[in-house]
Amino acid sequence: MYKVGENTEAVNNCLKISEDDREDARRTLEKLHHQGEQITRTHMMNADIEKDLSQSIGTYVGRTQIGHLQAQEIQRRNLTWTSTSSTTMQRF
Repeated sequence: MYKVGENTEAVNNCLKISEDDREDARRTLEKLHHQGEQITRTHMMNADIEKDLSQSIGTYVGRTQIGHLQAQEIQRRNLTWTSTSSTTMQRF
């Protein structure tokens, strides 16, 4: 009878350990799921930021190019005006 009691106690201890392991696994899966959701949100935020930056940089580059072209046009006009002025001045 003593052996049966020991076996029952050993089985109950194993069952308790198994139940604890199962609960640990459940909590681990919940944490992994939560972390996966955080990673997804972070990825989406990064994608939005990258999109916004690309648009901003594109606008900046566009403005810079427009500014550069405008500066070239002004310089061209100044050179034309200077050339015309020099020619006119030489005539007098």
